[in-house]
Amino acid sequence: MDNCAELTNFTLIRAKHTIEVKYCEDTRPGHQLEASNKQHGSLRKRLKAKKVTLHTILLGVGGSICTSNALHHLKELGLNSQKAHKTALNLHANCALCAQTDYKTRT
Repeated sequence: MDNCAELTNFTLIRAKHTIEVKYCEDTRPGHQLEASNKQHGSLRKRLKAKKVTLHTILLGVGGSICTSNALHHLKELGLNSQKAHKTALNLHANCALCAQTDYKTRT
């Protein structure tokens, strides 16, 4: 009976995350990150008030992955180093496929 009482008082706390994927110059990712922070400043405040974290993941236009940024956010989401790197590669591949599809539908 005590176990049932403990289970009814148990509250599950979940973290809410929103991920934004942006492209940046391969050699200067910091500029895009600054622009994104400036662009989404008020959104970040509103999300934070609702206990939602916004992660901006930068992918280089030439195929590079901004590891200091992307891997940091993916690790914050609970991935280990190997899975974070693999996920970053998959993100880049999926974004490239979406861009190709978008280009084909516009031409």
